[in-house]
Amino acid sequence: MTKTFKIGEEAVGGIVKVSTRRRDVYEVSAYRTKDKVQVAWRFVYGLEELRDYCEDISTPIHRLC
Repeated sequence: MTKTFKIGEEAVGGIVKVSTRRRDVYEVSAYRTKDKVQVAWRFVYGLEELRDYCEDISTPIHRLC
């Protein structure tokens, strides 16, 4: 399964795509909004590492408050 997020907050590139590979393995890619060029890519293992990486490449909502 693949989920694409067009981030309305600060994020590397502006578009973040998360795909499942197998149980607890996720592929995270970041693309520039204007031309869809990939600017970051990484495999992460487990939901905690997925959350941490997504927070690293974006600005979490709770940090904006």
